[in-house]
Amino acid sequence: MPPGGHGPYPTFGKLPARPTPPSPEARAAVDAELQRARAEAAEPLVSNGQLPPPPTGTPGQGQVPINPPVAASLPPAPPVSWRSVNPAAPQPGPVPSAPALTQPAPPAIPDAPPEAPPAELTTPPPPPRL
Repeated sequence: MPPGGHGPYPTFGKLPARPTPPSPEARAAVDAELQRARAEAAEPLVSNGQLPPPPTGTPGQGQVPINPPVAASLPPAPPVSWRSVNPAAPQPGPVPSAPALTQPAPPAIPDAPPEAPPAELTTPPPPPRL
């Protein structure tokens, strides 16, 4: 909500009085300060070429490597023979056979066509009232 938005709706009879303008001396001081700031901003910043030291105790303070680190390598896994048998491993048992699948019976088709819908469902709707 804007300031005063929670109050009653404003009317022209309740507007505040026009503020008094500042003195000409105060306006001249503000203008002079703005002109000084504008002239200062027009000049580029001059660097003396020295950077301050980095703060201590921050990450990234050490040397940064030029090349990325070498990828880690793992030793190769021992070969596995499909013919070797581990006596500690459980041996698979016989595979149970799947039950015989039977085809479902086809749906019964009636000899006669279905009954017609009631007349109130097949008549056109009444014309709209305008």
